[in-house]
Amino acid sequence: MIAMGIPPRFAATFARGANGSRAQSTWKQRKSVLSIVNTCARDLGTELPFPWGDTELQYFVGWLMEDDNKSSTILQYVSNVRSLHREMNLQMRDTRWDFLKQVIEGHSNLSQPTPGRIPMTPDKMFILKRKDRKS
Repeated sequence: MIAMGIPPRFAATFARGANGSRAQSTWKQRKSVLSIVNTCARDLGTELPFPWGDTELQYFVGWLMEDDNKSSTILQYVSNVRSLHREMNLQMRDTRWDFLKQVIEGHSNLSQPTPGRIPMTPDKMFILKRKDRKS
């Protein structure tokens, strides 16, 4: 906080306020994305230091696509990486983001559709109950 120009007297107060500005699940998600970035870097045998540019983002998206992640998951991870950059006062240098979004959309179009959910109706619950008794 002091490095951001906050008076030392209020640094702890501002830090508590900033930490409380996000839901606990958001902090878990950020930590999870950092873990995924580290796994990506280890698998690719490269380093992915912040701030990212086109190359780092291309490595990350390509690795996620090869791992057959859904496009919505990839977009969520990239969104979290962008948020991490903002929270660290860093600027991403991703001049080819429009192209990467197009690639991710193509990945979505070529992926197998996710099977729909089957609703549990009273009839299906009765059948399940009968099968459960027989087993």
